[in-house]
Amino acid sequence: MKSLLVFVLFLVAVSALIQPKNDFSSRVTGGQSAIPYAHPFMIAVELVLTPVHRQQFCGGSLVHLHWVLSAASCFDDLPIIGRVEVASGLYQLSNRTFAQEREVGSIVTHQDYQGGVSANDIALLHVEEPFTIDLYTQPIRLPTPNAMHDGYVTLFGWGDTSTTEEPSFPDNLQAVVTPILSYVDCYQHLRSRTPLVASNMCTGPLLGGISHCTGDAGGPLTQQNEVGEYELVGICSWGFTPCGAFGAPSIYTRVSAFSGWIVNYNPKQVLSATAGSVPPTNRVVGGQEAIPHMAPYIVSLQWHHLATNDAPRHFCGGVIVSNEWILTAAHCITGTPKEGYMVVVAGKHNLQIKEEGEQTQRVDRKVTHHLFAGGVAPYDLAMLHMENPLEFSATVNKIELPQPNIVVSGETEIFGWGSTSNGLSPEFPAKLQWATLPIVEWRECEAALGGPEINQLHPTNICTGPLEGDRSACHGDSGSALIHMNPYTNKHTLVGIVSWGFYPCGALGSPSIYTDVSQFIEWIQRVEQSL
Repeated sequence: MKSLLVFVLFLVAVSALIQPKNDFSSRVTGGQSAIPYAHPFMIAVELVLTPVHRQQFCGGSLVHLHWVLSAASCFDDLPIIGRVEVASGLYQLSNRTFAQEREVGSIVTHQDYQGGVSANDIALLHVEEPFTIDLYTQPIRLPTPNAMHDGYVTLFGWGDTSTTEEPSFPDNLQAVVTPILSYVDCYQHLRSRTPLVASNMCTGPLLGGISHCTGDAGGPLTQQNEVGEYELVGICSWGFTPCGAFGAPSIYTRVSAFSGWIVNYNPKQVLSATAGSVPPTNRVVGGQEAIPHMAPYIVSLQWHHLATNDAPRHFCGGVIVSNEWILTAAHCITGTPKEGYMVVVAGKHNLQIKEEGEQTQRVDRKVTHHLFAGGVAPYDLAMLHMENPLEFSATVNKIELPQPNIVVSGETEIFGWGSTSNGLSPEFPAKLQWATLPIVEWRECEAALGGPEINQLHPTNICTGPLEGDRSACHGDSGSALIHMNPYTNKHTLVGIVSWGFYPCGALGSPSIYTDVSQFIEWIQRVEQSL
């Protein structure tokens, strides 16, 4: 029996590559099964021995249609037989329904990587045949160069889930939320036992029970940025065995330290998710510029960073439901950083200029729905209370709420400052955009998403098309309003809050998904009365 912790690379030994996995229900050490197909950047790095036998031995992250980012240590001792392939679109390794499999044409390891447990443990895998962007395959955003991260991060992988020396490999993709350790804390716990360098980062908890493990090497350590998008902050590198032991951190290659090296090989980063940040130019995908102040209930949610002198920046939309409260998407709130504060800007049309009649109020209370689990999930609803009430005018006013549990059909309208591009490069408008979108019946929407077993559609969602493409919500529209004309009152009525969708925006067969406001009228009223 081993009484000493031994540091190891977390990849499956080559001699074990032909052994079958032996557990189809377990998890990353201390984690749990991930939401199915909700992390389309995840890559399985596999050794293909025969046409019918392939073995996952490392993880990776899709960063470009031709490039996968992984760990150099995964490729130290590849066997002579077989070939390396990368596969996207996987949740269960045994289910290849949505998989895209590509043979790796070349492996570029960092020129200063010395092999084994050492610094610069990073590699780019190039595929000649590009991946196709769809619901299950999408690149991940890269971090700002030299950025230092803190707080909590999420690790994904199919690695060993055991806390003993007897391995246990899952079929389902696993996920675990874990805290970042400061470099000083990590170094103090490791002391002279390891080659920790400044381009590494570490996670805990040091109390044990959570860690990456064998087979997780090269996999992504992620953090949601201020607009709710996943960023790749770390690459699983090395750690200790048994996994999840007391006092043993997990070690990663810090991606932001290698931004220049990555860009030299031209993996252009591609955005995903619906929230976004603003610079200038055009419209909601397939829409047009709105008439100024035609939707006085639409607000821009903006974040003010205390560490900079920059003006607050738009990241999500919202809608006025009373002079004190804004309704928005919960994922807009859960993704905000620790430093800074949120403001509501009402009466806006052009985000780039100060406009007559606009009102700015600081948010002093945030209430997310208690059943919202984060990310792409149902109950994606939040209420924001402002320090001071808005003054209603021709350019600032509230929206009418729907009757409880109504079923909407026909044409709707959407407003927002989200990306107007239906390609892979987002384009953010300065001026409010507007489009008409048809409601897609719930069962038709479910079928378009692939059926009930593989999508996150919930009975509290509603969907819009057209499924022929060209029009949709997009990055930066999250939290904004889907509007329907009430045939009885002849007034605009709020029926949906922009929640999630697919990239690229407006793609063929890809609906936009909203939270059905009519199913949350009682919750909204309870929150309003809670002060």
